[in-house]
Amino acid sequence: MGGEVVDMDDHRNADGHACRVLIVDDHSVFRHGLRSVLEDESDIAVVAEAGTVAEALAVPAGAYDVVLLDVMLPDGSGIDLVARILDLNPAAKVVMLTVSDEGEDLYNAVTAGAVGYLLKDLAIDAVNDAVRVAARGESSFSPQMASKLVAGFNEIAAAQTDTRARLTKREREVLSYVAKGWSNRRIADALHLSENTVKNHLRNVCEKLDAHTRTEAVTTAMREGWITLD
Repeated sequence: MGGEVVDMDDHRNADGHACRVLIVDDHSVFRHGLRSVLEDESDIAVVAEAGTVAEALAVPAGAYDVVLLDVMLPDGSGIDLVARILDLNPAAKVVMLTVSDEGEDLYNAVTAGAVGYLLKDLAIDAVNDAVRVAARGESSFSPQMASKLVAGFNEIAAAQTDTRARLTKREREVLSYVAKGWSNRRIADALHLSENTVKNHLRNVCEKLDAHTRTEAVTTAMREGWITLD
C-alpha cells in the first residue's frame, strides 16, 4: 500500500547498512516491478511506495535516503514535490524517474534540488546503480537528458547577470569532469589529485556559484560558458 513503511530488519547488508529507497509513481505495476528489482540487491531496501503526493508526504521523512520520483502524479507535480521532500529531509537524494524528456522538466527538477533525471526506457537494472550513485551525493542522468542539459540549458534558464567570481582553471577542470558524470575518485586519478582535494575544489565551486548541489554548479557553469564537455 502506498505510504506504508516496511520493517528494515530483513533488508540490511552484511555491515548493517542498506540504502533506504522511497518509490513515488502512480503506476502500481511499475512500482512493484521496480521494487522487486531493487530488493534483489543486498545493499538496497525499498522502505515505502507511494502513488500520490499525499502518500509520499505521509511517509516519515527519516525513513528514506533516496527517492525515485515521477514527474507527473495524480494530485500534483513531482517536481514541486522535490522541494517539499528536501524541506522535510534535507539529507535525502531525489532522482526523477519518468517518461518526460522535456528540457523544461529537466531544468525545473535540477533547480528544485534533484540529483538525477532518468528516463524509464533505461534498462531497469541500471536503476540499482543510479540509487547507489545518488546515495553518494553524485549525479545521474540518462544520456539523452545529459545532452539536453548541455545543449539546451541556455534556452531553458532565465537570463541572469552573474557577478560572482569566475572559476579557477583547476576548478573548471574538476567541474568539467563532473559534467561528464565522473566520480570524485575517477577525477582525482585523472588529475593526479587526492579525492579530498577534488572535494575541496567542488566545495569552493559551489560556494562561488551559490549552488546547493554539484549538479546545480555544473548547469550554472555551462550556462555561463565556463565549462564544456569537449
